[in-house]
Amino acid sequence: MDAERSNERSALTLLALAKLKKNDAWINATNRMYTTRALMDWISDEFNVKYKPNTRETIRRFTLHQFIQAGLVEENADNKGRPINSPKWNYRLNEQVLRIIQAYGTSAYHSLIQDFKSHVTT
Repeated sequence: MDAERSNERSALTLLALAKLKKNDAWINATNRMYTTRALMDWISDEFNVKYKPNTRETIRRFTLHQFIQAGLVEENADNKGRPINSPKWNYRLNEQVLRIIQAYGTSAYHSLIQDFKSHVTT
């Protein structure tokens, strides 16, 4: 990710998507579905970083959309036909990215990243 997306907001959003707390092991990452509001609440609860309600659009447009474009996150895995203005619109890590996060610090980590990159760039 470029400098605009390599920041605290993006890091906290990624941790929230993986539902990883400060001392959690990487293997405990999950890929549950979250609304933007739920991600912001989780960040507040777990990392004591409070985002104002009007920040939701910043997180959505400048973090989540870039994660989607990079192939890290998928939208509405439970209902691809959900209307864009639905309050149930949600995000989750894709399966391949979840496996990469869970493998962080293991011998499989780098090969999983290379495999991901080869699929994203083709």
